[in-house]
Amino acid sequence: MSVRAENLNVTFRRGVFRRPFTALDAVNLEIREGDFFALLGQNGAGKTTAMHCCLGLLRPTSGRVEVLGRRPEPGAALFREVGYLPEEPGYHD
Repeated sequence: MSVRAENLNVTFRRGVFRRPFTALDAVNLEIREGDFFALLGQNGAGKTTAMHCCLGLLRPTSGRVEVLGRRPEPGAALFREVGYLPEEPGYHD
């Protein structure tokens, strides 16, 4: 399995007096080696949040993500085998 997400949940806290915001709610995904895959949806659907979890850039609130059989963590050796090209990259000043 190239990518597997099981019951992936991400909730963001938005301040003291505001309710938490659920970006992903029980997302399940399996992408097998050799598959072609596109992540499509409306703005705010959670596409970027899901990708950030798969890239180890965001830790899910709950659930599990595996890429090439390993858990993604920033700087992990697994990313020598993974490429990511965002539509609109952002850079720090």
